Amino acid sequence: MSSMEETVVAKGRVATAAGTGIWAWVLQRVTAVLIALFLGIHFWVLHFAVVGQSISFERVAERLKNPWFIVVDLGLLAAVLYHALNGVRAIVFDFGIGRRTQRILTVAMLATGTIVFVVAAYALIAFIRS
Repeated sequence: MSSMEETVVAKGRVATAAGTGIWAWVLQRVTAVLIALFLGIHFWVLHFAVVGQSISFERVAERLKNPWFIVVDLGLLAAVLYHALNGVRAIVFDFGIGRRTQRILTVAMLATGTIVFVVAAYALIAFIRS
């Protein structure tokens, strides 16, 4: 192993505390692809699928009767939340915080993401039922 490889491995840039290391890295890349996919679908359905019709409450409510649109919206939300919160987490980790603080931050980010997702899903369901 070259000295550069040893330095990168020794600094633990991929493997971090809280047992998330490589999976957090892989999921960061996967969510980037999912965001591009879901956002593309979202924009296509909202802006290009039906040309010449204005967006109104009734049109949005009609669209949300389709379960696939709900899946796309919730998938987009989940991907964006993970990608954003894991990105912030990675930036803070780069400052060299201790393992205990890394674990606390990981749990805090997970809790924040879960709470925001549940509240947003609840709001979407409430909108559909209205």
